[in-house]
Amino acid sequence: MAWGRAAAFRPIWAAWAAWAAWAMAGPLAGCSSAGETGLVSGTVAAGDAAGAGDTVDAAAGNLDTLPGDADAQVADAAPDSAADADGADAAGSPDAEADTASDSGDAAADAAPDATLDAGPDAAPDSVEEPDLSFAQGIGSSPCHFGWSPPKTDAIQLVPWFAKAGLSQPIYLTDYPGPSNRVLVVQRPGQVYLLDNQPDTAKKQLVLDLSAKISTAGEGGLLSIALHPQFQVQRKLYVNYTSTGKFATVVSEFSMSAQNPDAADPASEKVLLTIDQPYTNHNGGQIAFDPAGYLLVGMGDGGSAGDPLGSAQDGKSLLGKMLRIDVNQGSLGKNYAIPADNPFVGSASVLPEVYALGLRNPWRFSVDPQTGAIWA
Repeated sequence: MAWGRAAAFRPIWAAWAAWAAWAMAGPLAGCSSAGETGLVSGTVAAGDAAGAGDTVDAAAGNLDTLPGDADAQVADAAPDSAADADGADAAGSPDAEADTASDSGDAAADAAPDATLDAGPDAAPDSVEEPDLSFAQGIGSSPCHFGWSPPKTDAIQLVPWFAKAGLSQPIYLTDYPGPSNRVLVVQRPGQVYLLDNQPDTAKKQLVLDLSAKISTAGEGGLLSIALHPQFQVQRKLYVNYTSTGKFATVVSEFSMSAQNPDAADPASEKVLLTIDQPYTNHNGGQIAFDPAGYLLVGMGDGGSAGDPLGSAQDGKSLLGKMLRIDVNQGSLGKNYAIPADNPFVGSASVLPEVYALGLRNPWRFSVDPQTGAIWA
């Protein structure tokens, strides 16, 4: 999410980012489960399924995850609780059988480095005393053990924001360029509003209403927006929504109104992508521009349970992928072009729009503005 100048969220985001960076470096590196959640990294092996919480290696065009990730298999019944900085043990590694649910007394270092991610010895020995902390929900049956206590967050306070604005199902917020401190808020039923970024703001200005075009069945709706990287010159707004009638993901471009510069012209819609959805869940939803100015589109695997159609690993399907397109020009009869450096350009087995494949449901992702790395 682009937080921009949303002051209310800054301390929460900063604390989360600091904790996540700390956790990824060690305490949560080996934390995964039989469910769909896990902070993991590595390189996907051919045919491996992907789970939520995976990271995308933008340079290689591959989904980064442990071989046999959370949606496929987890090597350890319970991960090393002493916060192996090298990550979860690979199946068949010497200490895989020795792991226990608590592991609090494991004083021996790994007999051999983990097959997938070890760059050297454990950053912290298994003898470190550890609190038995675990996520209560969404992590499956395998607890996550921490080698250290999370940073103190006593100074963080949740502050009601936009409580007086009368918003309904707000699901996305992004900064609005310009001299004033304003933000755009997306409502799932189909509206985009512009608000002063103040906690007691009661006034909201309608920027775009797509409710007549949008299906909110299942996980559908107006799921996110993105402004053109040169918005103050180009005046283009991009949306990702699920359509009425034939349930599909639609990614469209709208021009801002000549009469009202803070409103989009609803008649200016230019459809870039229409992707049929076989089910009403796992539709993805995030769109964002990368540092090169290309539009990234996070597409879920199409839904149901366990990707029954095998879409995420099917290179000829746009489902279960990170897509990357050039919205500044058209090509081959489409309203977009393919960036020349997309990793599968020229491939006979993978569509050229694909930037990474094997994703479960990138409902939200973030782009590092300095490195271009994509976290999904």
